[in-house]
Amino acid sequence: MENQQTQQIISVITTAIGNFGFPIVVASYLLVRFEKKIEQLTSVNMMLEEKIVKLTETINKLSHAIRENKLP
Repeated sequence: MENQQTQQIISVITTAIGNFGFPIVVASYLLVRFEKKIEQLTSVNMMLEEKIVKLTETINKLSHAIRENKLP
């Protein structure tokens, strides 16, 4: 089954190269790959932003407690 799928993929790639040219096929492939990576980076970025907000809140609370001399 995998062999047949591999042959189909190779056939599609060969046809695309013949129809559009090698540079366009490679550029399209890279765009698809980079899109996935960009989505992953965006997700990680959002998680980091949430953690930074939480840490900032904690630092502000500690700073306020230090100023008021009311450490937990």
